[in-house]
Amino acid sequence: LFLVCFHLTMPDMDEATQESYRAVFNMFDEDGSGAISRGELQNACGKLGVSLDGDELEAVMQQVDEDGNDTIDFNEFLELMVSMGDQSPEEKEQELMDAFNVFDVNGDGFISKAELKEVMENLGTKLTEQELEDMIKAIDSDGDGKVNYKEFLQANKD
Repeated sequence: LFLVCFHLTMPDMDEATQESYRAVFNMFDEDGSGAISRGELQNACGKLGVSLDGDELEAVMQQVDEDGNDTIDFNEFLELMVSMGDQSPEEKEQELMDAFNVFDVNGDGFISKAELKEVMENLGTKLTEQELEDMIKAIDSDGDGKVNYKEFLQANKD
């Protein structure tokens, strides 16, 4: 779900997009091996509040692990990102809603700086207060200091 936050609607794989995907990939690749293992995938999903049982984990691995080595390398990860761009508008909207809900920890309809910090720390990424403020400000079009779903949706459709 976290992956949805990174330019799903962009058909081109420009350098900036690839760097965004690399950052997400590196968060999942906990040991820095250059590949995401089953355990790392399950841990990352768990940190995002998505529990994968054995069958679901197997299905994801079969879909993504094209070379059959039981890991997801960066090229396989990129192919997954491109294929996600082929989703129907309804599927994209649902994925974005699910992603928003991951960040809206308290379920109040807004993503606060504290919630963003909590989710990012759960993913192993510590951000400074300034970085957190900058991220919120970049999306917060109404200036209330938090991100609502409409703002989140707009930011992820640009």
